[in-house]
Amino acid sequence: MAPAQGQFSDHSDGVEDKDRAEEGPPVPPAFLAAVDGLRSARLRPELEVEATRPPQRLAPHAYALEAAVVDGEDDLADGRLVLLHDPAGHDAWQGTFRLVTLVRAELEPEMAAD
Repeated sequence: MAPAQGQFSDHSDGVEDKDRAEEGPPVPPAFLAAVDGLRSARLRPELEVEATRPPQRLAPHAYALEAAVVDGEDDLADGRLVLLHDPAGHDAWQGTFRLVTLVRAELEPEMAAD
């Protein structure tokens, strides 16, 4: 990952060009506020975070971040955070938003046994 430590690397407002298309649905203010909340989060200095392409078919509006925890030259962990929004809602979501996470990290054998 190329971003500076402890900050987001992109300078966009987090909305994909597909969400800006004039023929498509307008981007809901609630989704824009949620993206802004993610982007304005205070980050620890060892985190490298950047926006990445979100899934295309899970929800009408999506935003995704990739992150890495680094210590010098060592990558200690990495993962993704995906924000999904469907103004119509989903019964399975019990609302209009869903956050999906994936985290990968090496575990010491003692920790894995717990």
